[in-house]
Amino acid sequence: MSVTDTKEFIRMETAADKLGVDLVKLVRMMQDKKMMVRLEFPADRFENIRWAVHGKKMWENELDEHLIGDLIVITLEGMEVLERHLLEGKTGIDLLNGLELCVETNSDVLLSIINRELGHPPPEISPNSENIIRAYSLPEALLEKIKEKRITQPRLVIQTHDFEQLKKPKTTIESIPENAILKILTGKELGRIKALFVDLERQDIVPKGTTDKIEDHFTVSALKEPSPENAEPIAWLGKKYEGVYFLKTLSDREWFLGNDKEQSCHFVFGGKPLKRTGYPIRETEDLSRIKEILSQHLD
Repeated sequence: MSVTDTKEFIRMETAADKLGVDLVKLVRMMQDKKMMVRLEFPADRFENIRWAVHGKKMWENELDEHLIGDLIVITLEGMEVLERHLLEGKTGIDLLNGLELCVETNSDVLLSIINRELGHPPPEISPNSENIIRAYSLPEALLEKIKEKRITQPRLVIQTHDFEQLKKPKTTIESIPENAILKILTGKELGRIKALFVDLERQDIVPKGTTDKIEDHFTVSALKEPSPENAEPIAWLGKKYEGVYFLKTLSDREWFLGNDKEQSCHFVFGGKPLKRTGYPIRETEDLSRIKEILSQHLD
């Protein structure tokens, strides 16, 4: 019986196919999320197999034969070796050469299940763990059985839980560029802003069609909202002092919120930003037209 006959594990080839990636990409995805690849040494109905690998434990200098179970964890360091083997097109027993494996005890398995149920990442394997074996090959007896096709080759598997996590789509968050021009926050309904600009258009103070583009420049939302990239500033065709008075008045009445810099991005006079500051209005300048327009809209 294979572990993939249960709902706990799935073959790596199957997982990669369903995710639309190759095995190397899948291993990298698992490395990024600190997920463990496992190597299954399948049981056989007709052969009484005691799986073992020819290798050495981390504190040993001599190669030896080490008995293992039928499901072995590949360490994070071992996954780097696995990635190289897969790039070289190796499969089965050829994956073992230099691969770091960790024999899971019952308590390791239990701890892994508990962490998974609690939504915690799996416990990391210490690089100095006494259960880590650097494998190089299978013992001759097992190699002979595999060559004679009397037993199945080892194969890579992934926990079904990990596979489901990898299937979840990534949440993409579009950040607002630093150089984006943010819409002017208004304390009034956009309908009232539009009505005001209709009168400005009638008096040729702003270009025709400006009212239709009010949403490009103003918002009632307190959240940052960038203007469209192709939005052009509103050209002020009236007198400059009328424009300055217009911006100062609407800012004072909290129709237009924000500072001078934020507002001036949306208005131009003679090709330059129109600011409400830095231009003192003289007593001789005629404000009667703009005052009459504003008086019809302001509270």
